[in-house]
Amino acid sequence: MKKIIILIISLSCITGCSTSRPYQAPQKNTIQRIQITLPTQTPTHIMGNITGKIYIKNPHNTQQYFAKNTQVILNPINLSSQQWYQEVCTKGHILTGKMPLSYQQQLIKTTTNEQGQFIFQNIPTGQYYLVSRAYWLDKDRYQGPVQYGGLMVKIVNITAGEHTINLDNKNACPYYFDHF
Repeated sequence: MKKIIILIISLSCITGCSTSRPYQAPQKNTIQRIQITLPTQTPTHIMGNITGKIYIKNPHNTQQYFAKNTQVILNPINLSSQQWYQEVCTKGHILTGKMPLSYQQQLIKTTTNEQGQFIFQNIPTGQYYLVSRAYWLDKDRYQGPVQYGGLMVKIVNITAGEHTINLDNKNACPYYFDHF
């Protein structure tokens, strides 16, 4: 009888100790988006062109993993985009509320090719956030598949002429990027 009681207590302890709650990602704060109407950008006769590539660099073997067929956005710097950059990229918050149409209309978009390369042509001069995402799935032999990458942003100043600008791990938004 004593052995049965010890066995029951042991099994209760083992099952009680081995139960775990499912993993839950940390909650991110939500911030209300600024609702302002932005003036239409005045066309300028001074234009610049941007070429570049988007990739994740593996620090262990210097291999580059290209962001294939991925959207790239030039986001003009203004009050709305500064709020996005500060709250989302640097603090890890989530913006709520509808994005103003005047803000949406100022975004300039393109898509990368199979080598992660992109081109923007005839861009009005000014300051922009160059924004994209890149992901890479590592088939780790001990942990199983592990995904790296996320949101990357770089502040760029476009002047007349040609510019080569790349996005990689160094431009990662800390709360929306998983490093190697």
